[in-house]
Amino acid sequence: MIRKSFLQTLDKKLKKFDNREREEAILFYSELFDEMNLADEDQIPNQYDVNKIARDLNLSMKIDNWEDENSSIKKIFKGIPIITLSILSLPTILVGLIVFLALLFTAIFLIAATYFTVILFVIGTVKNFFLGGFSIASLCLLLGVILLVISATGILIEIINLIGKLIIKRIKGKSINS
Repeated sequence: MIRKSFLQTLDKKLKKFDNREREEAILFYSELFDEMNLADEDQIPNQYDVNKIARDLNLSMKIDNWEDENSSIKKIFKGIPIITLSILSLPTILVGLIVFLALLFTAIFLIAATYFTVILFVIGTVKNFFLGGFSIASLCLLLGVILLVISATGILIEIINLIGKLIIKRIKGKSINS
């Protein structure tokens, strides 16, 4: 068989390959024949049987495809335990989320109730101080209420500050890891 017909026959027999792989195979044998100083009309050696070469390349392609399919199946089987554990941990996560939300709403309502009580206490104290007449007891009561409001505000500011620091730490931790 001459070089030109060998390359054309090889091209036809590798039609199952994509264009890039087929061109690489043809280029390989074309360069091989160039190194052997064979022109397009020269006879190629008998050891280069186009049918055997095409079978070998097709077999190689099938093995590569089988390995790719096999590795994707392995990936699927590796993912199944993770998915199963995710599904099994969902109730735990939901319970934790419900408990967290319950504690959060309790804290919010407790703070709101405290401020509402303090506001009513301040109104009552101021009313007694200005309308009920001046007394040492009402002055001490007013001073106590003012200190209570200041301390409650300080505690609330510290809680908000702590929550902010935790959120910032969490965000920075995620951005460093990703």
